[in-house]
Amino acid sequence: PYFEMINAQYAHGNVEVTLVSLDMPNMLESHVIPFMKKRNIMSNVILLDDPDSNYWIPEINKKWSGAIPATIIYKGKKRKFFEKSFTFNELQKELKEFL
Repeated sequence: PYFEMINAQYAHGNVEVTLVSLDMPNMLESHVIPFMKKRNIMSNVILLDDPDSNYWIPEINKKWSGAIPATIIYKGKKRKFFEKSFTFNELQKELKEFL
């Protein structure tokens, strides 16, 4: 819910929230879309349809164990990676370092 709050708070600003689902592609209609509707998710959502996590996990962050949740905040070349959950205040504090 905190990412949705950030998305709403900065809806007309320079922040874009994109959520990435790691669900299997065959779960899109049965799980992903119903979840998005139930939670009223307005952020961009993409489904990562690549089962070769051994390839893309280190491409995202070499230190990432593959655990979720994981978050990347970036602007230009500045980038920060987190392998943890956030409170709203923690998320907002980290985001403000990029604004």
